[in-house]
Amino acid sequence: MHVEPRHTIEELERFARKEKSARVATRLRGVILAMRGREAEVIAQMLGRSRRAVQEWVRWYNEEGLEALRDAP
Repeated sequence: MHVEPRHTIEELERFARKEKSARVATRLRGVILAMRGREAEVIAQMLGRSRRAVQEWVRWYNEEGLEALRDAP
């Protein structure tokens, strides 16, 4: 799965550690795992989410960056 190089893995890990929303932190972890070359199905199993959800998170991140991983108000 392709992830746009908007941030380094280290930056994303730092963001995930500081994130107060568990949902957003999980999405960040999914993007990090994708950057490390894991497949969507494997990431989904690791995080307890669907393969499709993981693909959506990566697509959101690729299109709009970190802010796209946040819940809409």
